[in-house]
Amino acid sequence: MIHFLLIIGAYLLGSFPSGYLVGKWLGNKDIRNYGSGNTGATNALRVLGPKVGLITFLLDFFKGAFPCFLALHFHLPEWTLAFTMIAVSLGHCYSIFLGFSGGKAVATTCGIFFIMDYRMLVVFAIVFFILVFTTGYVSLGSLTSSLSGAIFGLFFSPYGPWVKFAFLLLVAIIFYRHSSNIGRLLRGEESSFKKKK
Repeated sequence: MIHFLLIIGAYLLGSFPSGYLVGKWLGNKDIRNYGSGNTGATNALRVLGPKVGLITFLLDFFKGAFPCFLALHFHLPEWTLAFTMIAVSLGHCYSIFLGFSGGKAVATTCGIFFIMDYRMLVVFAIVFFILVFTTGYVSLGSLTSSLSGAIFGLFFSPYGPWVKFAFLLLVAIIFYRHSSNIGRLLRGEESSFKKKK
């Protein structure tokens, strides 16, 4: 029973609308009506600035980390851990509190990586910052760094097939949620910090 309670709880925690609430409290804006329209940290940063963006990122990071920490702390089976990882990511992307809309799961996945194997987050961070500072594309940095972190986890993390499959699903969710960004990248239309609008 505890397994299913944790998985359901992970989805509900993931559904906590961090960007929406922080945007309302600190910026008096519904960030869904601006920028990309999602509630993640990148859109919060672009719409309401670094303070709101950072707070949103940290909350979303915690959402990913905490339920995975509980699963590991209580030595629950690996399948429970894997489903917990996926549930919190889906909760963030498809929040029950926002009509099943939400963010793109990047910050939440960072929290998961940190708890599962901090080296995955180190790989993520290195690839992300190199790509963002050289190309200006946050979306490209998010996609490539999440894939890089997961690949590191596949080869070097101490987990079995359940969790390693979950790593791949986390990346698949991020890529799916970035499908419009991928299209714009391929067409050369994606917003870049290095381009003048």
